[in-house]
Amino acid sequence: MTFAKEMNHPLGAEFPSHFDNFKKLIARESDRGAILVSASILEESLKGLIIARLLPSDDSDDRLFSGAIAALSTFAARTEMAYRLGIITEDTKRMLNVFRKLRNQFAHDYTVESFGDQSVRDRVANVFSQQPDIYSALLDDARRHMGSVLQEMGSDLDPTEVVENHWPLRATFDLFFAATAAALASLRPNAFRES
Repeated sequence: MTFAKEMNHPLGAEFPSHFDNFKKLIARESDRGAILVSASILEESLKGLIIARLLPSDDSDDRLFSGAIAALSTFAARTEMAYRLGIITEDTKRMLNVFRKLRNQFAHDYTVESFGDQSVRDRVANVFSQQPDIYSALLDDARRHMGSVLQEMGSDLDPTEVVENHWPLRATFDLFFAATAAALASLRPNAFRES
Protein backbone atom coordinates (compact mmCIF):
# COMPACT_ATOMS: atom_id res chain seq x y z
CA MET A 1 0.00 0.00 0.00
CA THR A 2 1.16 3.51 -0.71
CA PHE A 3 -1.32 5.28 1.57
CA ALA A 4 1.16 6.64 4.10
CA LYS A 5 3.72 7.72 1.54
CA GLU A 6 1.25 9.56 -0.69
CA MET A 7 -0.63 11.23 2.10
CA ASN A 8 0.40 14.83 2.79
CA HIS A 9 -0.62 14.53 6.40
CA PRO A 10 -0.99 17.68 8.50
CA LEU A 11 0.66 15.84 11.40
CA GLY A 12 3.98 16.02 9.64
CA ALA A 13 6.81 13.97 8.29
CA GLU A 14 6.76 11.37 11.09
CA PHE A 15 3.34 10.04 10.07
CA PRO A 16 4.54 7.66 7.29
CA SER A 17 7.17 6.09 9.56
CA HIS A 18 4.67 5.60 12.39
CA PHE A 19 2.14 4.19 9.92
CA ASP A 20 4.58 1.63 8.53
CA ASN A 21 5.76 0.59 12.00
CA PHE A 22 2.25 0.05 13.34
CA LYS A 23 1.09 -1.75 10.19
CA LYS A 24 4.01 -4.20 10.44
CA LEU A 25 3.45 -4.70 14.16
CA ILE A 26 -0.12 -5.95 13.86
CA ALA A 27 0.18 -7.67 10.47
CA ARG A 28 1.88 -10.63 12.12
CA GLU A 29 -0.88 -11.05 14.73
CA SER A 30 -3.95 -13.29 14.66
CA ASP A 31 -7.29 -11.50 14.39
CA ARG A 32 -7.68 -11.57 18.18
CA GLY A 33 -4.08 -10.44 18.64
CA ALA A 34 -4.50 -7.60 16.14
CA ILE A 35 -7.44 -6.20 18.08
CA LEU A 36 -5.79 -6.60 21.49
CA VAL A 37 -2.40 -5.21 20.42
CA SER A 38 -4.09 -2.34 18.58
CA ALA A 39 -6.11 -1.45 21.68
CA SER A 40 -3.00 -1.55 23.84
CA ILE A 41 -1.14 0.80 21.49
CA LEU A 42 -4.07 3.21 21.31
CA GLU A 43 -4.47 3.17 25.09
CA GLU A 44 -0.75 3.83 25.66
CA SER A 45 -0.83 6.55 22.99
CA LEU A 46 -3.59 8.31 24.88
CA LYS A 47 -1.64 7.96 28.12
CA GLY A 48 1.43 9.56 26.55
CA LEU A 49 -0.59 12.41 25.08
CA ILE A 50 -2.24 13.10 28.44
CA ILE A 51 1.04 12.93 30.36
CA ALA A 52 2.53 15.46 27.94
CA ARG A 53 -0.16 17.94 29.08
CA LEU A 54 0.24 17.35 32.83
CA LEU A 55 2.77 18.43 35.40
CA PRO A 56 5.22 15.62 36.19
CA SER A 57 4.23 13.12 38.87
CA ASP A 58 6.12 13.15 42.17
CA ASP A 59 6.08 9.33 42.18
CA SER A 60 7.84 6.96 39.83
CA ASP A 61 4.48 5.17 39.60
CA ASP A 62 2.07 7.84 38.46
CA ARG A 63 -1.00 7.30 40.64
CA LEU A 64 -3.23 8.75 37.95
CA PHE A 65 -2.40 5.84 35.64
CA SER A 66 -1.53 2.86 37.84
CA GLY A 67 -2.73 1.41 41.09
CA ALA A 68 -5.98 0.20 42.57
CA ILE A 69 -7.75 3.57 42.43
CA ALA A 70 -6.01 5.18 39.46
CA ALA A 71 -8.42 7.59 37.80
CA LEU A 72 -6.89 7.16 34.33
CA SER A 73 -6.06 3.45 34.35
CA THR A 74 -8.68 2.43 31.77
CA PHE A 75 -9.04 2.92 28.04
CA ALA A 76 -12.42 4.62 28.62
CA ALA A 77 -11.04 7.07 31.18
CA ARG A 78 -8.04 7.95 29.00
CA THR A 79 -10.28 8.47 25.99
CA GLU A 80 -12.56 10.81 27.93
CA MET A 81 -9.64 12.75 29.45
CA ALA A 82 -7.93 13.15 26.06
CA TYR A 83 -11.17 14.52 24.68
CA ARG A 84 -11.75 16.85 27.64
CA LEU A 85 -8.19 18.18 27.32
CA GLY A 86 -8.80 18.93 23.63
CA ILE A 87 -6.24 16.39 22.44
CA ILE A 88 -8.71 14.38 20.34
CA THR A 89 -11.90 15.35 18.55
CA GLU A 90 -15.39 14.18 19.42
CA ASP A 91 -15.36 11.94 16.32
CA THR A 92 -12.12 10.32 17.47
CA LYS A 93 -13.55 9.88 20.95
CA ARG A 94 -16.59 8.09 19.52
CA MET A 95 -14.40 5.89 17.34
CA LEU A 96 -12.13 4.96 20.26
CA ASN A 97 -15.13 4.08 22.41
CA VAL A 98 -16.54 1.82 19.70
CA PHE A 99 -13.09 0.28 19.25
CA ARG A 100 -12.85 -0.29 23.01
CA LYS A 101 -16.09 -2.30 22.87
CA LEU A 102 -14.61 -4.38 20.04
CA ARG A 103 -11.50 -4.97 22.15
CA ASN A 104 -13.67 -6.04 25.08
CA GLN A 105 -15.54 -8.46 22.83
CA PHE A 106 -12.29 -10.17 21.81
CA ALA A 107 -10.83 -10.04 25.33
CA HIS A 108 -13.83 -11.38 27.22
CA ASP A 109 -15.72 -13.64 24.82
CA TYR A 110 -13.66 -16.70 23.97
CA THR A 111 -16.15 -17.73 21.26
CA VAL A 112 -15.28 -14.68 19.17
CA GLU A 113 -12.43 -15.82 16.97
CA SER A 114 -12.05 -13.69 13.90
CA PHE A 115 -13.14 -10.89 11.63
CA GLY A 116 -15.40 -13.48 10.01
CA ASP A 117 -17.84 -13.35 12.95
CA GLN A 118 -20.84 -11.18 12.03
CA SER A 119 -20.84 -9.35 15.36
CA VAL A 120 -17.18 -8.43 14.81
CA ARG A 121 -17.86 -7.34 11.23
CA ASP A 122 -20.66 -5.09 12.48
CA ARG A 123 -18.47 -3.53 15.20
CA VAL A 124 -15.56 -3.00 12.81
CA ALA A 125 -17.93 -1.32 10.32
CA ASN A 126 -19.11 0.91 13.17
CA VAL A 127 -15.48 1.81 14.00
CA PHE A 128 -14.87 2.75 10.35
CA SER A 129 -18.05 4.82 10.21
CA GLN A 130 -16.79 7.03 13.04
CA GLN A 131 -13.86 8.24 10.89
CA PRO A 132 -15.23 8.39 7.33
CA ASP A 133 -12.35 10.50 5.98
CA ILE A 134 -9.72 7.96 7.04
CA TYR A 135 -11.85 5.05 5.83
CA SER A 136 -12.53 6.69 2.49
CA ALA A 137 -8.84 7.49 1.93
CA LEU A 138 -7.93 3.88 2.70
CA LEU A 139 -10.49 2.53 0.25
CA ASP A 140 -9.35 4.98 -2.45
CA ASP A 141 -5.78 3.79 -1.98
CA ALA A 142 -6.90 0.15 -2.05
CA ARG A 143 -8.73 0.77 -5.34
CA ARG A 144 -5.64 2.41 -6.87
CA HIS A 145 -3.43 -0.44 -5.67
CA MET A 146 -5.89 -3.07 -6.91
CA GLY A 147 -6.18 -1.28 -10.27
CA SER A 148 -2.40 -1.48 -10.71
CA VAL A 149 -2.31 -5.16 -9.75
CA LEU A 150 -5.19 -6.03 -12.07
CA GLN A 151 -3.62 -4.07 -14.92
CA GLU A 152 -0.29 -5.91 -14.45
CA MET A 153 -2.19 -9.20 -14.57
CA GLY A 154 -4.01 -8.14 -17.74
CA SER A 155 -7.35 -8.52 -16.00
CA ASP A 156 -10.45 -6.57 -16.97
CA LEU A 157 -11.98 -6.81 -13.48
CA ASP A 158 -13.20 -3.55 -11.99
CA PRO A 159 -10.93 -2.54 -9.07
CA THR A 160 -13.85 -0.85 -7.27
CA GLU A 161 -15.92 -4.04 -7.43
CA VAL A 162 -12.99 -6.15 -6.24
CA VAL A 163 -12.24 -3.86 -3.28
CA GLU A 164 -15.87 -3.38 -2.26
CA ASN A 165 -16.83 -7.06 -2.52
CA HIS A 166 -13.65 -9.11 -2.05
CA TRP A 167 -11.13 -7.00 -0.12
CA PRO A 168 -10.44 -8.66 3.26
CA LEU A 169 -11.88 -6.80 6.24
CA ARG A 170 -8.73 -7.62 8.20
CA ALA A 171 -6.57 -5.81 5.63
CA THR A 172 -8.74 -2.72 5.91
CA PHE A 173 -8.66 -2.92 9.70
CA ASP A 174 -4.84 -3.13 9.72
CA LEU A 175 -4.56 -0.04 7.54
CA PHE A 176 -7.23 1.88 9.48
CA PHE A 177 -5.62 1.05 12.80
CA ALA A 178 -2.13 1.96 11.55
CA ALA A 179 -3.42 5.33 10.31
CA THR A 180 -5.22 6.05 13.59
CA ALA A 181 -2.29 5.01 15.78
CA ALA A 182 0.17 6.93 13.58
CA ALA A 183 -1.98 10.04 13.85
CA LEU A 184 -1.99 9.79 17.66
CA ALA A 185 1.75 9.08 17.76
CA SER A 186 2.43 12.03 15.49
CA LEU A 187 0.72 14.36 17.95
CA ARG A 188 3.53 13.76 20.43
CA PRO A 189 7.12 14.49 19.33
CA ASN A 190 9.55 11.59 19.67
CA ALA A 191 6.75 9.11 20.42
CA PHE A 192 7.13 5.51 19.29
CA ARG A 193 10.59 5.71 17.80
CA GLU A 194 12.19 2.39 17.05
CA SER A 195 15.23 1.65 19.19
